[in-house]
Amino acid sequence: MCFFLGVFSLSFAQFFHRLAVKEYGPPVDMWSVGCIFGELMGRKPLFPGNDYIHQLRIIQDVVGKPDSSSLSFITSDKAMRFMEKQKAKEKVPWSKVYPAYLTEPGAPTCDHAFDLIDQMLQFDPSKRCTVEQALAHPYLSTLHHEDDEPSCEAPFKFDFKQTDLTKTRLQELMYDVALSFKN
Repeated sequence: MCFFLGVFSLSFAQFFHRLAVKEYGPPVDMWSVGCIFGELMGRKPLFPGNDYIHQLRIIQDVVGKPDSSSLSFITSDKAMRFMEKQKAKEKVPWSKVYPAYLTEPGAPTCDHAFDLIDQMLQFDPSKRCTVEQALAHPYLSTLHHEDDEPSCEAPFKFDFKQTDLTKTRLQELMYDVALSFKN
């Protein structure tokens, strides 16, 4: 599922849309990757929520209430008023969120993991690490092979999303993809 972040990470990024963020891009995907990473570390959802308001409160319970400079990406006056009304909350150290990670795998791996998740889950999208920075992070050093990680020269175009797909048309497209694996 992680390979199709634009499709499957919507639940992770839903609250950004509710804050009227106009640009869905790599920082929003990085938030999703951070959530998935957290779920792998804790073996349960990191920010479960019944709705986006509940989810925002849970997020703030962990990452703390962002200061006003970290809210500049919010474009909705209503969303801004909501965020400003939230109680002040301090950030919880990742070692408290994932205490079991301190013993298994233990230091220094857990310190690197906590640092990486912290960089991915900055509330302000402009303060999050990039994909390249995440791949170069010490936590991923055994997996990172820069010569085998090409960067995309141009953004992907998802023109097929511009049309409303019927169930029948989607089934046809999926069938065509499945057939392509046979050859």
